[in-house]
Amino acid sequence: MAISKKAIRIFNTVEVLREGHADIRHALATLFEPDVAYFNGEALDPKKLADRINQHYKLGITSDIVEEFVPIFLDNSWLEKKTLDNNHVYVVRHEVPDNIDASAKKFVEEAKQIGEEFSKFIEDISPLSKINRSSEQLVDDLVDWLMQLDIYDKQTAQRNAKVVKQGKTLIYQFDDPLEADRSDGSFLSARFVEHLFNNNSSHLELLYKLAAVGLVTDVVRDFQKPISRIKSTDLCIYLDAPVALDYIGLSGKEARDSVRTILRRVEAAGGKIRIYRLSVEEIQNSLTALLSRNVSDRTNATADAMRKNEVLEAYVRQVASNAEPVLKQHGIVIDDTTLPMFPLKHKFFDDDAVDSMYSQISWVQDDIPRHHDAAIAAMTARKRSGIKHSDLFETKHIVVTRNPYFPKLAKRISQERAYIAGNHTGPVIHQRQLATAVWLRTGDGNTDEIPKHYIRAACSRVITLRKNIVEKVKSLSKEVSKETAVQMELLLSESRSTQVLMDKTLGSASLIDSSNISVLMDAMKRASIKEVTEAADEEVSQVKKDAAQERRVLNRKIKKRDEKEESLNATVESLSRDRNAVISKIIQKTNKRGNIEKSLILGLFVLSVITAQVLAVFFGDIKGYVLYSSVSFSIILIVFAYLKQELMTGFIRPFLSSRALKRLDEIAQDHGFETETFIDEICYGEDGFAFLED
Repeated sequence: MAISKKAIRIFNTVEVLREGHADIRHALATLFEPDVAYFNGEALDPKKLADRINQHYKLGITSDIVEEFVPIFLDNSWLEKKTLDNNHVYVVRHEVPDNIDASAKKFVEEAKQIGEEFSKFIEDISPLSKINRSSEQLVDDLVDWLMQLDIYDKQTAQRNAKVVKQGKTLIYQFDDPLEADRSDGSFLSARFVEHLFNNNSSHLELLYKLAAVGLVTDVVRDFQKPISRIKSTDLCIYLDAPVALDYIGLSGKEARDSVRTILRRVEAAGGKIRIYRLSVEEIQNSLTALLSRNVSDRTNATADAMRKNEVLEAYVRQVASNAEPVLKQHGIVIDDTTLPMFPLKHKFFDDDAVDSMYSQISWVQDDIPRHHDAAIAAMTARKRSGIKHSDLFETKHIVVTRNPYFPKLAKRISQERAYIAGNHTGPVIHQRQLATAVWLRTGDGNTDEIPKHYIRAACSRVITLRKNIVEKVKSLSKEVSKETAVQMELLLSESRSTQVLMDKTLGSASLIDSSNISVLMDAMKRASIKEVTEAADEEVSQVKKDAAQERRVLNRKIKKRDEKEESLNATVESLSRDRNAVISKIIQKTNKRGNIEKSLILGLFVLSVITAQVLAVFFGDIKGYVLYSSVSFSIILIVFAYLKQELMTGFIRPFLSSRALKRLDEIAQDHGFETETFIDEICYGEDGFAFLED
């Protein structure tokens, strides 16, 4: 795979740009080096060099701009200065070496990988039109597109213009360049770059650098010489309605991030962000018109963001009904200036100039938006009070737009009436020009931030569903059948199916006809079904994840409960053992003393019987004693056995028990037990009182 010399020279410009030279034109001189070398040995003709550069980059270079680069060409020793007849002539003395340095070789290798991936991507989306372009050509297309984001030159304007009659006047009516059928591969390039974004490709850093080279070409077109950074500015920036919609997030995430990155840098340097009341009204009118259409007929950036669920319809309706609170919430001050106000300043852009501009506004047909554009340009020029400057940060007031034709017309009208000169900044600038100026001259050294966001926003704009495509497919669907038309209405309201529609047609309505409308619809259906299936699978997966998480939480709770219960049981068991041990000791101690008392009582009874016998022997004869003793002893044994039971039951046991309970009460209190509960627990059973046993 042979990468074109053009792509390599753009990469070389990236390398010079990375070196951070104070004058950005040194990097651009590197870009123009091969074109200068083409005229080696010839006298420098600024017009010829400008034409050759424009063939490659469509920059709109003029001979005056080339003359601005002569000092840099001299510094690089590309020119030889000669004097002929007291006139200075510059002769080109430069040849571009054929060898490729190490850094460029690395770029060539990465470019090969990008080209191969680009070819594979085209196969995956399978467009209706066969792409007969090699990997090398695809890389060149990609580089060209990155270099020319949001650039619309004279050729592009002429291609997108048609002559219409308004009254007795013939004027050019411009179509949106994105709505036109273009053959330069911009859709494929934008779609491929978005694919790289979605997959977080390692090639993105290189693409950012290439896009950065494209941004600095604005320096050439507008005679800017950003040789120093700005630390502060008092610039007031007025947002055109579409830019304001981007800022508050109604055009999707990428457009929002891009414009906020730019404008917040301006605010950090002291600038102010404002919007005219007329523009607020235009925002509300445009959103109301959008919401009044069927979902399938909505085709602008806001509609696309709604399809992708990046913007809720409720939020769009809120802004449509009352935009002022939302704008103020985002720090945008509303300016209530109107055209008739401040008549002393009308001389800086008089009513004739307003009428002239109004009559030449041809990118819209309705009277209200034409009046809006002419009015905000005039009011901004008047606010300047005659201030003229080539540095936009010194102009005090400026309008920022994304309309490629608006700034050119406003500047031309201002020049024709001598309000400004050719190298001065007009009252209206393109967002790209502001992005370049802010990127080069403000910020904290994060040099890639603005190019990154800008390229992503550009991709989003290019691949947005287009009005002419919607009209074509709906028209052909109706011709097929009523059922097909109804299905197409539904498919056009889905993000995935509309993306497939744009992929298959490469953003060109001319590829759609009656022979392939059914093929398109089938592809859109499959995409929609896939989206629904993926959404359902994702929902099921999420439910499973939630259930698993809930199960894990419950299991942890159960485990903690079981551990706590086990710990409590162990504590209870330990306390129970300690309690039983104490109770056992109390019972042993009580029984021991009770048994001693019982033994003493029985011993006293036996002693009394023995004493009675001894007395009988002492006072009687032997024979009588023997008889007496045997009879009395038998009687005593019987009586003793009986009396023992009776005494223990009727007298001794209650007596002993009473004493035992009293002692038990004393011991229990000493150990901190509640006496009644304790005694009931250990001394009473089902048969009433039982003598204490160990």
